[in-house]
Amino acid sequence: MPLFVSEGTMDQKKKSIKTSFYLNTVYREILTSFSNSVVFYGWGAGEQDQHILEQIARSKPRKVAFSVRDSDQGYCNWVNELVKQVCGEDCRVFFYDSASAGCWNNA
Repeated sequence: MPLFVSEGTMDQKKKSIKTSFYLNTVYREILTSFSNSVVFYGWGAGEQDQHILEQIARSKPRKVAFSVRDSDQGYCNWVNELVKQVCGEDCRVFFYDSASAGCWNNA
């Protein structure tokens, strides 16, 4: 049983999630129950992963933060548009340097 689905289209990933009790529980219950803030580290936010953001949007986050590498403005623009589209215009999007002090891998 998968504990993480890293490859495939969005539909293929959703199908794999449904075959795992653990992943299906996280997908249905945990991702929809965040408080008003969510922080992502090391997530590319590709089209194949939009279902994850859609589930998180159900918890109506007011702030979403994403790590960014090498000040990738193209990535920031893509994520900002995606979050606004999925979570709504009122959701504030923040970016932080993935190599900054305090990030879990830079302690």
